Amino acid sequence: SEYEYYFDCHNNMKSKLKISNLFWWLIIGFIALMILIELVGDPVNLWLRYDRQAILEGQLWRLFTGHLVHLGWQHLLLNLAGLILTYLVFYRYLIGGQGIAAVLGIAFGVSIGLLWFSPGLAWYVGLSGLLHGLLIFAAIMAVFDKTNSNRKYYSILLIVLLLIKIGYEQIIGPLPTSAVIKNYRVITVAHLYGVTSGTILVIIILVRRYLIQIKRSTD
Repeated sequence: SEYEYYFDCHNNMKSKLKISNLFWWLIIGFIALMILIELVGDPVNLWLRYDRQAILEGQLWRLFTGHLVHLGWQHLLLNLAGLILTYLVFYRYLIGGQGIAAVLGIAFGVSIGLLWFSPGLAWYVGLSGLLHGLLIFAAIMAVFDKTNSNRKYYSILLIVLLLIKIGYEQIIGPLPTSAVIKNYRVITVAHLYGVTSGTILVIIILVRRYLIQIKRSTD
């Protein structure tokens, strides 16, 4: 009946609002954690950062926590600005379990990339590799989102620009506008690993959805 339909829609909306509120609290907590780490400083930074030798000796938490550590307040604020902007633009693709899987999967992918393909890199900190991965992940999801075609062409443009940026960084080096913080160089290869991880992850999700649709259509 119409009443039952309205009741179901109302409950679904309430459920989505609860998930949305919880999600934003998680983001706030994530930001607060990075600020706290920066406030504490080196004692925690050295224990959390990506450190190749320490990881090889069994300190596997660094594969994830290294992305929470920064070189200073300028580095942190730049990354936080990028994080907030990414979630504001692509919120619907980074919410809930999918969003958590994207963050953890891309963070892990960047660290494994550094560990496996960049053996000369002793340590790494920052969110930029993860941010590049989240951007490509969300942009590809937006392109294949049939319910929101308005963002499709903007997302395609973003993907193209992001790939051009990655190509420039790998062939020539960091963009002239890239911030140099405390004379540390930008680890552009982390951006490459982030984009690669985000692309692989989104392909897995889209293929899984496609197979589920085929199964449902044949049942």
